[in-house]
Amino acid sequence: MNVFLFRLFTILMSLYVIISYDHIIDLYVLLHCLICIVSSYSLFSYADQPYSIHKVYRVFTVFFFGISPVLQYYENIRFAN
Repeated sequence: MNVFLFRLFTILMSLYVIISYDHIIDLYVLLHCLICIVSSYSLFSYADQPYSIHKVYRVFTVFFFGISPVLQYYENIRFAN
């Protein structure tokens, strides 16, 4: 399958998780959407290497810097008081 379709699918699924909540999208959420888009796009940048540390880092970035903070922001979860 085409790499472009994988990129598009990953970006759309990441953004769907963030935007599917019924909250107002502000600058914080848009910043994390940008992180998801850049990381999802660069996830498939090395097509000749099926596994690399770069891809592991990008998957980590999508989930823990892109999606997770927004879900915690929407649910009003705070770890530090």
